[in-house]
Amino acid sequence: VFECFCYARLFYYCCDDMITLYGSANSSAGKCIWLLEELNVPYEQKELNMKMKEQKSEWFLKLNPNGKVPVLVDEEFVLWESFAINQYMAEKYRPELLGRTIEEKARISQWTWWGALHPQQYFETILLFVMYSVGTQAEAIKAGEDVKPYLKTLEAHIADKDFIAGKEFTLADISIGSIINLGFGLNYDFSEYPSITAWMGRLKTRPAMISLLAKLGR
Repeated sequence: VFECFCYARLFYYCCDDMITLYGSANSSAGKCIWLLEELNVPYEQKELNMKMKEQKSEWFLKLNPNGKVPVLVDEEFVLWESFAINQYMAEKYRPELLGRTIEEKARISQWTWWGALHPQQYFETILLFVMYSVGTQAEAIKAGEDVKPYLKTLEAHIADKDFIAGKEFTLADISIGSIINLGFGLNYDFSEYPSITAWMGRLKTRPAMISLLAKLGR
C-alpha cells in the first residue's frame, strides 16, 4: 500500500500534463483558483511580476495577446478570461456545477453574467483607487453608491436560498462570491445586506474557499 502511495504522489508531482494557471489569488485568477480547489485537480499556480510588467513580456503575450491574467494552460490548450476558464474547467471535470437542467444552466449563466457586468465593475473601480491610486476618490465613492441597487437585487434573491441557484452550490456561487468577497476585502459596508453576509459565511466554510482565503492572507 505504501509503495502504491509513493507512486501516486510521484505521478501527481511529475505529471507533464498538469494544469498551469497564471495569476495571483488577489487578481481575477482568484475565482479560477477557487474552482480548481473545488475540483481537486492537480494544478500549478504561477504568479507574474506585475510591477516589472512580466504580463507584457514577449513569452506571456504569446499566451494572451491582451497581456492580462488569468491564463490557463491545459496541455496544448491555452485559454484566457476568468469566466471562460471556469466554464471550461467545470464542463471538463464537474458539469453539474453548470446546472442539471437547461433551466438551471440558463439561470446560472444569467447570474454569472450579471455579476460580471454589474457589481464587479463598481468594486473594481474602488479597488483600483484604493490599491493603485487609479481614478479619483469621487469616482470610488460614486461606485460605492452605484453598486447598491445590485446588492439589493442579490440580497432579495438570496434571502430564501442556500446558494445562488437554490440548494446546490454551483459555478454562479464562485462567480458572484468572488466579486462580493472583493467587496469584503475592501471593507465595504455590508451591514444592510444580512442575507448576502450569511451566504458568504456559508461559502467561507468550504475547504476550497478556505484555501483561497489563505492565499489572500485572510
